[in-house]
Amino acid sequence: MRNDRFCMLAVRFLRANLRLGRGYGYPPSLRRSKPSCYITRSLFFSDAGDTFGFSRRRPGETIAAGRGRHLPAVADNDSSDRPRRNEVCSAMAVNDAVSVAAIGIICKAPQPGRAKTRLATAVGAVAASELSACFLRDVAAAIDAVPETLGRRGYGVYAPAGVEHIMRDLLPATFGLLLQVGDDLGDVLFGAALDLLSDGHDCVLLVNGDSPTLPARFLVQAIETLREPGDRMVLGPASDGGYYLIGLKHAHRRLFTEIAWGTETVARSTCERAAEIGLAMALLPEWYDIDDIEALGWLKDELAGNSTRFRGGGLAPASRAFLDAAPQISP
Repeated sequence: MRNDRFCMLAVRFLRANLRLGRGYGYPPSLRRSKPSCYITRSLFFSDAGDTFGFSRRRPGETIAAGRGRHLPAVADNDSSDRPRRNEVCSAMAVNDAVSVAAIGIICKAPQPGRAKTRLATAVGAVAASELSACFLRDVAAAIDAVPETLGRRGYGVYAPAGVEHIMRDLLPATFGLLLQVGDDLGDVLFGAALDLLSDGHDCVLLVNGDSPTLPARFLVQAIETLREPGDRMVLGPASDGGYYLIGLKHAHRRLFTEIAWGTETVARSTCERAAEIGLAMALLPEWYDIDDIEALGWLKDELAGNSTRFRGGGLAPASRAFLDAAPQISP
């Protein structure tokens, strides 16, 4: 009975403070302000088998988001823990109140000899790198075409290190930059998903940087699908058997393991991994990326309005201008 009375008093206290707008759980400078003003990294993400999500503390520790760092825990009645609890509560409140999807472009800096090497065998290393830069600009434009009211932010998930100035010149000023980490594409994708989700985004889309006519409506559809109740994966299958987009609400490691990257089995294997862990799936319409001279021909046909396979794509102004100025580049 005594505990019940205490709980009732606590609830009345919280209700009174909420009515007064005191904003407990936020720093003093941000009380009375909207939660969207205070976004921070949660401290309670941890590995839970194949999935990553909020988990309970182990005795004697808290777990930093996606970094494998262990921070000493503080007793529940220790007042020194209040700032840290407030930080976590603020992040949770922001995630509930303001939904911002992260849309990351998986890309390499467009440097001759390092970018679009398969395409370079047909058009030359310099032209291939210039096309790669145009593709990145056009994919970024597709992300910017997603209505801001939907809640989204673009990122360049780039490699190698030390090319930040190149990426800044290519991408809009509003985009963030995230350095790729990992030994293979699976590690890169998993690490990017984990980092962006742990930074407070409610969902993440990872797209390739080689689909300049990627329709913005596909991005909108993916975000809206991910925001439906329940965990799921959204996949955009590519014409070559891979995928041009993967969307997630939680970073599931299993989706990126035992995949033969660069083969025609990638999308199928990814769907199989999702089925193995009981993850619901939603498929977007097929689209294409440009890795070789044949796909470059598809782009030219689409831009000319002659494609019977791909319709309703983005305008791709950067790629269109480059190809118009270089008619000698042809399949």
